[in-house]
Amino acid sequence: MENIKNKNSQLHVRMDQDTMDVLEKKAGDKGLTMSSYIRYLIHRADVEAAVQTRMTSDKGTSQLLVGMIGELVTLFRGLLAELGKTGNNLNQAVRDMNTSLKAGSKTISRKDVLAVEACSTRMSECANGIWSGLRSLKQIVKEL
Repeated sequence: MENIKNKNSQLHVRMDQDTMDVLEKKAGDKGLTMSSYIRYLIHRADVEAAVQTRMTSDKGTSQLLVGMIGELVTLFRGLLAELGKTGNNLNQAVRDMNTSLKAGSKTISRKDVLAVEACSTRMSECANGIWSGLRSLKQIVKEL
């Protein structure tokens, strides 16, 4: 699976409460955290710039494509975030199950552990598919 970039850089921004309220509302309307929404805006601006330079003759189509690609990127990134959170939970569950098995628990079977591990593997495959979709969107933008 392609590595997910670590988000270890921080940006501190000061703004008045009205601006903060607008940011919270717009992020909420998209179903994103404020941090994710800001990243979304940055990536959308990149897509808009690429589309605008390649499709200046048809502004309506350009705006439509920008909106569609931006929404797909947001959706894909949200799915990746959720898959990551769920994957962490599954890893913790498998670790707890293995610990219980080693301690002699009769309520958890090896079959249960294997079922959860299979689910984790399938989630990994889904994440790979999403990364592939993001790469495809990037290629589409390059070809516009």
